[in-house]
Order: sequence, then structure tokens, then C-alpha cells
Amino acid sequence: MRVLLILCFLILGYMAFGRHSFATRCTLRQLEMITGIMPILTPFASIGIAIIMALAFAYHIRRKEYKDIPATIIFFVVALFIAYNRL
Repeated sequence: MRVLLILCFLILGYMAFGRHSFATRCTLRQLEMITGIMPILTPFASIGIAIIMALAFAYHIRRKEYKDIPATIIFFVVALFIAYNRL
């Protein structure tokens, strides 16, 4: 639950104040401390997720599962957003 709240604050802080704001940097540091993951791996992981979501999009189109496409597109856009801003 704590990680989810930190992610929400990170997204809202970034949208409101930009990449270099104090709130965004503090939230990033908290998330890194909690997860213990190297921040340098974040763009690579989000690019991988974006690739998986692009393949999922094609899969849903082929199987005519149109109700699942909006969620796939949202995850794809979020993954690209994270990858772009962390590079």
C-alpha cells in the first residue's frame, strides 16, 4: 500500500511541479529506498513492459477482445512515459 501511495504522489508531483521539483525527487528517493532496486534499471524495465504491452495489444486485436484494449494502451503509455523521463 505504501508503494502505491508513493507512486501516486510521484505521478501527481511530477505532473504538477516537473521533473526537478523537491517533492518529485523526495518521492523517488523513498521509492528507491523501499524497493532497493537500482534506479538505472528503471528505463530498461519500462521499455520491456512497453514491448510486452505492444504485443498484448496485437494479441487482443487478433482475438477480437476489444474490451481489454484500453487498459493495454494505458499501461503502454505509462511505461513509455516512465522510460522517457528516466533516460
